[in-house]
Amino acid sequence: MEKKIRKTWQVCTKTGWSGLTLRCLDVDGPYVGLSEAVPNVPGRSRADLSVTLTVPKGEGGSQSIQSKWGLVNTKTGKQIGDDLWVRFTTAPKATPATPATPATPASFLNEIILAVSNMPDDKKGELSNLLHEALTTDNYTPILTALKTNGVDLTSLKN
Repeated sequence: MEKKIRKTWQVCTKTGWSGLTLRCLDVDGPYVGLSEAVPNVPGRSRADLSVTLTVPKGEGGSQSIQSKWGLVNTKTGKQIGDDLWVRFTTAPKATPATPATPATPASFLNEIILAVSNMPDDKKGELSNLLHEALTTDNYTPILTALKTNGVDLTSLKN
């Protein structure tokens, strides 16, 4: 089953706009050529701009994905406004031999959250994504493995 994510940016406009699309500005990658219709927006307002993206199937470990988007005039092809970025990390592909982690008590979850929050900034994004994945799938093996790789072994607290 393909996983999808929805990215929404809230943008402000002083002058308003019409005749624009939200377009992927990447020169390579999985989202090249994608665009979304954008409603006309009056001046001095905010608009939520969203795209739904299919998460690329990773081979083995986690994969960091970054994609650049922008508002483009449909007639001239000219970009207006700032670049809009989407960044996320895919979870490692689960191996069938890995048993599901038993129910996680709150104290154990607190230890995981504390460990993630104490990681260096360059690690927090990936670990936060793995924690989110663990909470939604109830499989804590990837986050525990990643924490152990970064020097924090919580496996003894698991049971």
